[in-house]
Amino acid sequence: MKHIFAIFSTLLICGAALEAADFNSINKSMNAYFFGAAPLWQDSPEALQKRLGAKFAATKAGSGQIHSAYVKAKILGADASEIQIKSEGDKISGLKIVFFNKGDSMRGKKWTSAMASKMKADAKTIYDSLSALFDKPRITKAGNASAQTKAYEWSFEGHKFLLLYENKEFIILEIQPEASADSGGAKTSDRVRKKNLAKNVETADNGDVFVKVPMVNQGGKGYCFPATIERLFLYMGVEGIDMHKLADMFNTKDGGGTYLKDTLPPLQKLGQSKGLRLDTEGLDFAKIAKHVNEGVPMGWLLFSTSEYNKFKNERTAARKDKDIKEWKKICAREKKFKTKIDRNTAHICIILGYNKETKEVAVSDSWGGSEEAIFWIAFEAAKAVSQAPALLVFQPKN
Repeated sequence: MKHIFAIFSTLLICGAALEAADFNSINKSMNAYFFGAAPLWQDSPEALQKRLGAKFAATKAGSGQIHSAYVKAKILGADASEIQIKSEGDKISGLKIVFFNKGDSMRGKKWTSAMASKMKADAKTIYDSLSALFDKPRITKAGNASAQTKAYEWSFEGHKFLLLYENKEFIILEIQPEASADSGGAKTSDRVRKKNLAKNVETADNGDVFVKVPMVNQGGKGYCFPATIERLFLYMGVEGIDMHKLADMFNTKDGGGTYLKDTLPPLQKLGQSKGLRLDTEGLDFAKIAKHVNEGVPMGWLLFSTSEYNKFKNERTAARKDKDIKEWKKICAREKKFKTKIDRNTAHICIILGYNKETKEVAVSDSWGGSEEAIFWIAFEAAKAVSQAPALLVFQPKN
């Protein structure tokens, strides 16, 4: 990526708070034009992307969008790796800068004392830079329900700057509107209702029944489980829960890798706080259809073998624009899918649709792209690569 973030020749990092912080001095410390002449919340995501000069990918998230870009840049004196812009309508509603996450930063590496020292030094540099701008922070919590983490909070003209640090886990700076900054408590407004989810169900002319789930790109790290759970909660309208905090909660390994036994207790607690019951189920076509009809997508635990991925891609391409009667005949003649299970290919994605006539299910992986990126596979093929249990289902209690 072209490094357009080195806009200023020097960083403004001082030992005491500025006489009067303004957006220009904040931009200097951040080493890029994050702020225009007005508060961030009066700006459009396109305007900010233009100022930064980076290439962002946009995906839908609830009623808004998330625009994300991987970067190599010095921000607030520390090495940043990712920037996310959240928007509602044509206005920015939140900003996140990821400086460190163990999934990307530790992929293929082992912890050393030098790495641990650098992580702590970077966190201190960010803390000192923000304190120099805004004075000392107050200590609070960020996140949602049991996915909370300790945060240092600074305020400035309608903006909350929240620095999240977990040793050997992540360093994240979130910038939120002051009025809506998450204090970490469970909110009545984001308790999930059955009647709201049912409105999301779409039915195509060919009999496909599905819902669309916001995309979260896990990147090259093995964060399929945290990213999938984040997607499910975003779909349900629950915010403040991202894959980095979830990876910490699930004891996801450095560079990726999550064990189901580590996820169920915290997920049950998290679900309860949002009016959700977490069930584990086997793979049953009738149950899948019932869940989808109610607007409930499911986490699907599988073995993502090379044969399965080849089958998934080729079959979805062959299905495109086919007349349903013709495709039903092709499905009836389809040979039994075979693959050799490799436990090292353990994976989780989302089942979000079905077709009763062809007995197919629609799946979506957290590998980026659009929420429209849906693959269709034969139910019998899905059974061949499923783990036990196969499905994680969050169901509203009301």
